[in-house]
Amino acid sequence: MKKLILVLLCFMLTGCLEQKYIERIGMITAVGYDLGNQNKIKGTTVAFQFDPTRQNVSQMLTSEANTSKGIREAMNRETSHHLVSGQLRVSLYGEELARRGIYTFVDTLARDASVGTMSYLAVASPEAASILSAENLSITTNVGTYLYRLLEQNIKSEQTISSTLHEFLKTYYEVGMDPILPMISLMNEKKVTIEGMALFNEDKMVGVLTPEESFYLKLIREHFKSGSIEMELPREVMKEALVEKKGDESVFITIDNIKSTSDISVKNKKSPDFNVDIKMEARLLEVSEELVSDQQITTRVLEKAIKHTIKSETKKLIEILKEKESDPAGFGITYKSTFDKSDLSNEQWRSLYQKMNLTTAITVSVISIGVMD
Repeated sequence: MKKLILVLLCFMLTGCLEQKYIERIGMITAVGYDLGNQNKIKGTTVAFQFDPTRQNVSQMLTSEANTSKGIREAMNRETSHHLVSGQLRVSLYGEELARRGIYTFVDTLARDASVGTMSYLAVASPEAASILSAENLSITTNVGTYLYRLLEQNIKSEQTISSTLHEFLKTYYEVGMDPILPMISLMNEKKVTIEGMALFNEDKMVGVLTPEESFYLKLIREHFKSGSIEMELPREVMKEALVEKKGDESVFITIDNIKSTSDISVKNKKSPDFNVDIKMEARLLEVSEELVSDQQITTRVLEKAIKHTIKSETKKLIEILKEKESDPAGFGITYKSTFDKSDLSNEQWRSLYQKMNLTTAITVSVISIGVMD
């Protein structure tokens, strides 16, 4: 009798499932949102369609509505394949829309159980639709998959700060920290590139950091495991290690295998005054001018110059962040936890943030200078 009941239950449960045939569905791999006409939202979707007789079959759909779900309904009326979001990899938000606020669109994704929290979010410049238009890109694979791999590769190589759906919502809801997303743009209408990081004040975009500025932000808020960067060092500081004492004002180097740690602490409750202790080691990969053969001199001068540049650039970065009223480094979280300010509001922290002073303690070790070792 028990076995019979179990068999009957299995049949009943099976009958409750909605059957979806892969040949009849369009698997959305990327979506984009822009401002449309008459305050509507223009949505662009790239959907993969399974066809055993063809390869890389994808369709781009564009519709306008007042909500993201309304856009999906309009798109379903334009295709023979039922659109599903279980394979969504990337969500793009046009720059103009991002400056107005993107929370409602991100919240809709979070409420969709079929969308993974590890899908990437990014800001598109100038519009998401122009980037998702397959005919404008010199790529052969599905656009959604390509953008996902582009972001994933740069995040893994530590060129870009990670920007998943989970990470955006975590920083959005956290008092004392603001989200940050990659800024993707088109080069010559043929190639997509990550041109920097978009700064947010809560859910509204307020500015853009260059890749170099993004490096110093990551240096403050995270740990590098194997990063790299091209740095501009002042000639005056580098003079002792250069064969040619006269020349351009700047010397350029590329360092890689960067390993770093960062510790943020706050010592003054009223100002507030923060200390950032950065320890970094790296390998010299390339230099724009000839160095003297004395390795001890070269290493000592390089470490001094790199330390000088990091201190100068982090100071400039903090001024930019304060001007934009954006705290992607999470100084507010440190302040809140240090002084047990569980009731701290965003408005209170914005006011304190403008008074913030930052002192940096930097330790740099150049562990290798290439063929001179």
